[in-house]
Amino acid sequence: EDEFDAFLFDLFKVDIAVCNPDDKNEYLLGILCDGKNYYETKTARDREIVQTGVLRGLHWSIIRVWSVDWFQNKQRVMQRIIEAIDKAVEEKKNNTQPKPYGENVGSFNKTTADNEKKAENKAEKKATLESSQTADANAPIATLLQGEKVIEDVNERESMYVHAQIEKQIVFPPFTDRKSANTLGKMVQKIITCEQPVNNTYLYKTIARLTDQPRITPSLQSIIDTLLKPYYLDPLSDAETRTYWTSLEVARDFSIYRKEEGREITDIPMIEIVNATDYAMSQLISLPRADLVLQVAHLLGFSRRGPKIVNAIDRAITILIQRGKVTEKEGNLVYNK
Repeated sequence: EDEFDAFLFDLFKVDIAVCNPDDKNEYLLGILCDGKNYYETKTARDREIVQTGVLRGLHWSIIRVWSVDWFQNKQRVMQRIIEAIDKAVEEKKNNTQPKPYGENVGSFNKTTADNEKKAENKAEKKATLESSQTADANAPIATLLQGEKVIEDVNERESMYVHAQIEKQIVFPPFTDRKSANTLGKMVQKIITCEQPVNNTYLYKTIARLTDQPRITPSLQSIIDTLLKPYYLDPLSDAETRTYWTSLEVARDFSIYRKEEGREITDIPMIEIVNATDYAMSQLISLPRADLVLQVAHLLGFSRRGPKIVNAIDRAITILIQRGKVTEKEGNLVYNK
């Protein structure tokens, strides 16, 4: 392999490859796991779309195995794998599944790789454009690989965070004069209109940064709290962390969460944490609470679980239980379809 092929092989390799017993140079099935490589992949799109899309474009049959499912019911997982192998064998007999390339897993020529990279970039640009035009998550993406259309399921609950574009302005404490109040009021309006839902704690920090305040003072909090009174207060707000919208109409049917590396857990509205938790449960169906907390933290962009993160996700789980969407049975959380 040359350097380029080696790079792509490392990026898109499978965790376990099942050989064809009749042809040692052919692989019947690729098994993807949620191990170290999965969690080191930066974005959900790279994990769930790009990797599987490229592998299937290279004529791999792919199945994903979750560690939680393996620990809970090895027999069921093994049965899924056996069924996938049997299907791959049947497809080979019927000549409906093209043979994977070469003797090495993921081996392919540079021309093919260039075409696939172009197709991937095209899909990436499409996803970015759609994300910037709507607050909804990306629509399903069709990735063209080797002249074949591979339709991939997309996480429609995850969306890109769009920041309000606001220039810095100098204001001085105690912010009670008309000019300062008007300046801060316009900032609050732009941030909420563009970034809603928005937490009060996030507003404090953002406006302090935009006005070059060395710290968040009680007087700054007080004027922002006053300016927030006309906005719709989300019902999942609590005494310390309050979430705001421009109106109730905008807040209705909000079912996404936004992954943004720069936000602390206290900056993320509870409705987004609930939505991320609901999505994780809809995919995993049943798992221990600790495993769910880990999955949700990862969805929200956190590599580690601190006490504040655990507490926030625990509250989201409680909300879903109260809504009847999740049930706790024998130490496991079960999703009620």
